[in-house]
Order: sequence, then C-alpha cells, then structure tokens
Amino acid sequence: MPDIKLKESKNKTVKVIDKNIVNKQKIKEHWLSNKKVDNDNYEKKYNSGEEYATDKVYQTIGKLPRKTYRINQIGKSNFRKTQNNIYKIKENISKYKRKSKIKQRARNILKIRRNINKVTKRTIKVTTKTAKTTAGIGKRVGKALKATTKATVTAVKTTVKATITAIKAIILGTKALIAAIIAGRLDCNGISFSNLHCCSFM
Repeated sequence: MPDIKLKESKNKTVKVIDKNIVNKQKIKEHWLSNKKVDNDNYEKKYNSGEEYATDKVYQTIGKLPRKTYRINQIGKSNFRKTQNNIYKIKENISKYKRKSKIKQRARNILKIRRNINKVTKRTIKVTTKTAKTTAGIGKRVGKALKATTKATVTAVKTTVKATITAIKAIILGTKALIAAIIAGRLDCNGISFSNLHCCSFM
C-alpha cells in the first residue's frame, strides 16, 4: 500500500481585530460622507446663505400644520391615557375600599365570635354554679322531706296506736257495761234493771 502524503500546516497566528479602532473609522467615514452630501446640496440649490435661510423658514412654515396635527394627536392620546389612568385609579380606590370593608367586616365578625365565646363561657360557669346550688338545695329539701315523712309516719303510727288503745278501752268498757247490765247490778235512780220500764234503751 502506498504511503499517504500529508501537507504540513504552518503555525498560523489568529489576528485579533481591535473593535475600537474599527468603530472610530466607521464614525469618521460616516461623518465625512454626510458632510459631503450637505455641501453638495448647499452648493447645488443655493447661491448664498440668505437663500438657504429663507428656504429653511418656508420649509418649517409649511411643516407647521403637520406638526400641529401631530401635536394635537399626541395631546388627544395623552388625554385619553390620563382619562384611562384616572378611571383605573378610581377602580383601584373602589377595590381598596371594598377590600377594607371586607376586612372590617371580618374583624367585626371575629370580635363578635370572641364576645360570643366569652358569654358562653360565663353562662356555662353560671349554669354550673346554679346546678350545684340547686343540687345542694335539692339534697337539703330531700333530707327535709325525709325527716317530715318520718315524723308524719311516727305521728300517724302513734295516733293509730292511741286510737286502737282507745277503741280497745271502749270495747272493754262496753263489755263491762253489758255484763253489768246483764247481771242486773246497775240500777237507774235506785230502780233495778229487772223493771225495764224506768230506762229506755235505743
């Protein structure tokens, strides 16, 4: 196989362009070209500086209506922009007022909730205290009722016993009376019971 020959490349240095110098040259060339154009226009159209000045005045006077129209349009657009900005400011103020009202309402609701919580806690404390006191009163009343019922039961029992003993005494007295009557021992004003005409019995 034949050997492939390669070209030997020499070490080449990369040239660095100085941009500042290039820019200066471009600006200089541009300025010179503009100067030449201005000189050519001046030399072609005008014979003297007075002609140039009068032509410039006529050109500016001719351009005035266009400039005033543009100025008027710019003024109208600026006026519309200011109107839109004022409208946006009013909308932002109304939004801020709404937000502030909503925040105020939220604060009021929070205050009301806090007050409700405080009132409920107080009512719970008061109700617990009243419940305790009513429970104590109920216990006392229950004890008093028990004592009164015991006293009434004992009084009823004693009265029943007394009535029973009284009835028994009455029964014994009637039995003795009947026995005496039967035996004929009692007399009515000195008259014996053998004669039943002196005393009348129902």
